[in-house]
Amino acid sequence: MSEPPRPPSGQPLTLANLRPELHGRGEHLLHVDDEPTVTLSIQRLLQKIGYQVASFNTPHAALANFHADPHRFHLVLTDLMMPEMNGLQFTSEILAVRPGLPVVMLSAFGAGYSTDEIRRCGIREVIAKPAALATIAESLRRVLDSQTS
Repeated sequence: MSEPPRPPSGQPLTLANLRPELHGRGEHLLHVDDEPTVTLSIQRLLQKIGYQVASFNTPHAALANFHADPHRFHLVLTDLMMPEMNGLQFTSEILAVRPGLPVVMLSAFGAGYSTDEIRRCGIREVIAKPAALATIAESLRRVLDSQTS
């Protein structure tokens, strides 16, 4: 049995042709992005494929929610370039409380940071925006599944 074709990166975020094995399994995700339209669309789509998502438009609001119950989350999804605090600083704050918590970066900008520098900060994977839902789902599953193996 052949797999359905994968949409290339950069295609719109849709549920079409998303393989079931890429769906969430009820995991709790903390998501932060300073663009409200991005936050809302990512939150809705990830919820539709089986994740529980707490989304925030500021790193400080996301951190306050995280500090209230840091063991609730299975993974953090963050942008890099945000006002108040960038994604690397945000990740540092998260990992100071829960070392080893998986963090994935979804960002349009590298801001002069190399992928190696970003990974040294504790970020497991970097996804370039715009990204197809399949690309995001594959990354999340890969990182989450690596925690249980």
